[in-house]
Amino acid sequence: MFGLDKLEALTAKGKWLNSGTLNLADIAAGCMIGHINFRHVVPNGCVDRPALVKLAETLFQQENFARTAPPLTA
Repeated sequence: MFGLDKLEALTAKGKWLNSGTLNLADIAAGCMIGHINFRHVVPNGCVDRPALVKLAETLFQQENFARTAPPLTA
């Protein structure tokens, strides 16, 4: 997936979460990763992209992301 590869490269260069506060790019990247994971659009899409994994972990620990996460279904 070209888009994920590009996002991985930009994330690895520190293009996200570098201001100490969330900005629109951070939110958009987090929403995209969350959607891909929730809908299984690209199964294991972030597995071989360590910068995206770290970005997702950091973002999803934020209260505003955690509060709006979709419920887990059985």
